[in-house]
Amino acid sequence: MQDDTTLSDSSEQTSTAFDGTGPTNIQHCYFEVDAELLAKPNALCDLIQMENGPATIIFCNSPSDADFVDIMLKKRGLKSKKLIGHIPAAKVASALDEIDKGEKPVLVMTDVSAEALNGAGFDFIINYSVPPDPDTYQARIEQACAKSTNCKVVCLVGSLDFSNFHYLKKIIEAEFKLIEPPSPEELAKVQLKALANEASSAKLSADNRLDQLAGLLVDSDALSMEERLSVVRYLLERATQQNSNQQRSADDEREEGRGRGRGRDQEGGRRNGRGNNRRNDEEFYDDEDGFEGAYSDSDKPRERKPRPIVDRDIRIYIGHGRTHDFSGDEMSELLQSALEGSEIPFDKTLIKRFTSRELYSFVDVPEKASETILNNLQTVHRSNGESLVACKTVSIAAPRAVDGIDADEADVDDEGDFTE
Repeated sequence: MQDDTTLSDSSEQTSTAFDGTGPTNIQHCYFEVDAELLAKPNALCDLIQMENGPATIIFCNSPSDADFVDIMLKKRGLKSKKLIGHIPAAKVASALDEIDKGEKPVLVMTDVSAEALNGAGFDFIINYSVPPDPDTYQARIEQACAKSTNCKVVCLVGSLDFSNFHYLKKIIEAEFKLIEPPSPEELAKVQLKALANEASSAKLSADNRLDQLAGLLVDSDALSMEERLSVVRYLLERATQQNSNQQRSADDEREEGRGRGRGRDQEGGRRNGRGNNRRNDEEFYDDEDGFEGAYSDSDKPRERKPRPIVDRDIRIYIGHGRTHDFSGDEMSELLQSALEGSEIPFDKTLIKRFTSRELYSFVDVPEKASETILNNLQTVHRSNGESLVACKTVSIAAPRAVDGIDADEADVDDEGDFTE
């Protein structure tokens, strides 16, 4: 049974049936995080500590995200196992065995590595990044919770996840319940309880001197309350750092062992100054558990030329598409209405690119004008009275030319592709 302070109670209303294989009782939840660099990993660790029990699987959209998540979990003293790339069945079975035994209660994966799960029995899924495709969201549930009766799925929604999450809610026929962040006091109680459980299960050496010190710390006039708090805080900091260092050291030892086993090929690569440790999400990715992509050691490094400074556009997600009879002409009219009276006069050239999809659209605008455009779009309504859903997605380099055609002379079709 979970502690009363866990987040489970706050999301009971999210239980809903799932149309597909796997559990029949699923809680779909989301947790909003701000744009600070550590806001999402801190929220992730808080969620895991507040749940305080069920085996957890974390899905990341990229190997680099998985690396970062694994590091942050270990820094917070949370035991985790990372699997990315194409994983052998034996390695997956070994990882799941560690999960079942409680040795590594948290599993970090990408969608590529999750293909090897073949239906697991996790009760708690965290989407560190919201997948761009709703089918991927469903596949994650089917792969991770096929053997579970109840499954809780939480999406961490940051500023870069808004468009994917908005689209996901339109497709998935389920209620997504907002989870409120735990208070510092609630989180501290759970962390203290976990530390107490760890201490009670630890095999402590018999030492009368330590017993005497512990007794004096708890019940004695030898120290003031301020001094006691200082000692306790010092010991807690030492304990948490030691847990984090032990986990990193264990992973380093495993990595060193794998390095020795790779033999002459690795040594030859090291002598040639290439090695096997280059990591790039787009060209090459090699990890302790698999690989994603490919890169040839025979390729010689190309000379890097300084890139010219290019103008940038901001891509804005619009939560209306063809199904809602939303078109480029209406986008132009809404933008003209939004900019009326502002410091930026309306001009059709402000719309660099418009892309229409079935349920949503994208519009690219100049970066310099994007903030004013985005703020003013929040105030306009469609002709049918609907509020316009608009949010920033990414910053992109403005296209300079396509196959020798100047960007200003190139048209864009309804799918967002260039045509002559």
